[in-house]
Amino acid sequence: MPRWSWAEIASLYWPRPNALAQLANYTLRVAKPLFWHDSSRGWPKPLIGGTAFVLDFGNAIVGVTAAHVVAEFRRTKQEIPATVCRLCDTTLDLESSIVQCSSRKDITTFSLSRDHANALGDNRRAT
Repeated sequence: MPRWSWAEIASLYWPRPNALAQLANYTLRVAKPLFWHDSSRGWPKPLIGGTAFVLDFGNAIVGVTAAHVVAEFRRTKQEIPATVCRLCDTTLDLESSIVQCSSRKDITTFSLSRDHANALGDNRRAT
């Protein structure tokens, strides 16, 4: 079986010039860091996490991340109670904001307030 690079695969689906760069730029614009750290330790310190994206439905704002990211957060929080979760540069009480978590589908949704979403900035969520 031949091995293909991501650029070769992308060229089959996106034959336009710079399509891969455009896709990467868009992904970096909507994918947001969801990370946690031990708030009892000084800097520098390890940051652990993944990514999330935010959907604004007008009447509700929902964050989406992988269930394995939440599982790792829970393991860390169990071991280190002073663990603080952040979405970009805002603190997030991830555990209490979870709407649904499916380890089988590896997806978790969590709710965000309008104020929290606004703190992320206009280009920080997909509409």
